[in-house]
Amino acid sequence: MESSPEVPNIDRDDIDAITETVRGYIESCYDGNPARMARAIHPALVKRALMPHEGTDRPIIKVTSATQLVENIRALGEGGFVTPEKDRRFDLTILDVYDDIATVKVYAHYWLDYLHLMKIDESWKIINVLWRLYDWSE
Repeated sequence: MESSPEVPNIDRDDIDAITETVRGYIESCYDGNPARMARAIHPALVKRALMPHEGTDRPIIKVTSATQLVENIRALGEGGFVTPEKDRRFDLTILDVYDDIATVKVYAHYWLDYLHLMKIDESWKIINVLWRLYDWSE
């Protein structure tokens, strides 16, 4: 299921390009496709999550760089990991677009992402990700 509000004064081509960039990001996770991930993100990307520390369950901020993210996706792909079709979700809402920046909310397989994108050289790239695990049964 996909949804996106009508964003005033934004070119339909930008909305389509934002959606395609986010789709590339999510589907690269599902397929273990590092090249597709690299195309969707900016090299300066930072991905953050508030996670329980393994030893204490106290919350810590987990930080992943663009390079780490692409390598994580590469490892998934090389390990043969693929998310089954029945478990793939892509519920996208474009929350805001102003000129060359955008904010998008995505519910995926078992996580929720808030994404910031920038349009650089006519191409939309994800620059920030704030995420957490998401339970679809809630």
